[in-house]
Amino acid sequence: MRISIFSFIFLCFHLVSFGQDEAPKVSFVAYWAKGDTYRYRVIKQKKEYRDGVVSKNDSSQYVVTFEVIDSTEKSYTIRWKSETPVLGDVGLPSMFVDQVQNFQATEVIYTTTELGEFVGIENWEDLSKQMTAMMTELFNLMPDGDKVSKDELMKSLQPLMVMFSTKEGLESYTFKELKYFHFPFGFEFETNNPLVYEELLPNVFGGKPIKGDAVLKFEHVDTENSFCILKQEMKLNEKDTKRVINEVFEKMNLPGKEMKEFTKKAKMNVSDNNTYEYFYFPGVPARIETIRTTEMNLNGEDGKRVDSTIIEIITVEE
Repeated sequence: MRISIFSFIFLCFHLVSFGQDEAPKVSFVAYWAKGDTYRYRVIKQKKEYRDGVVSKNDSSQYVVTFEVIDSTEKSYTIRWKSETPVLGDVGLPSMFVDQVQNFQATEVIYTTTELGEFVGIENWEDLSKQMTAMMTELFNLMPDGDKVSKDELMKSLQPLMVMFSTKEGLESYTFKELKYFHFPFGFEFETNNPLVYEELLPNVFGGKPIKGDAVLKFEHVDTENSFCILKQEMKLNEKDTKRVINEVFEKMNLPGKEMKEFTKKAKMNVSDNNTYEYFYFPGVPARIETIRTTEMNLNGEDGKRVDSTIIEIITVEE
């Protein structure tokens, strides 16, 4: 059973989740009350290209309910519940879908600060058990390959299980839409001046974070309706991206010298282009679209992957 080097490296950087004259300002503060409920449609798409030709095109969508189940002076507790089973990623082969439905986590309980900043998943241990059981079942369903046995593959991919077995992995990868949802909360921005800053992105495999050069700017502000459109553009540091790849290769016991030389010669470009449409009062996103583009040239072969997530509010009529 072979694992495409392109697909593996694309996956690595799909796992990195993001962190975060006097001009008019917009403050993102949560003005929520216990019982507040909103429904959202989540759409995920993944496209892969080889030398400019689409080689993979997967998509999925589901509906979730955002419900404030507790509110104090210092925090909110949220239930993020899907109305249909949710897979951590799109593109699972149809032959496996029926086998893993019982393992699909459909309810996440998490907390925020009083401003609406994401704090963490509370029921992460239960979710970890469910997701780990699902991944184990998937490995059991896979046939042995000609060159790599299931046991060997399971052992080599243990570092990737971090995505499902740790709190950080669940928050940064499996349910990363939660951090998108709460991205601007707790900040006040000048609407007329772009904010240029360095982002430190968590590394779900452990080790040092990944640096990113980022810009935040407003495309539209409607003060009468407390509505705005905020854009975020970011490019990951190429040196850091290669460092993380080599660290993962080492954990997978892949030939160190050979793989380091491989990534040293490779050209990589990972960038984000995200749009956040918010009713900043009372602090409710109307639509969020995130796009991560990973471009590589490995040994003369061009590859690209585009991962997108859309979170859009569903009106009462729908």
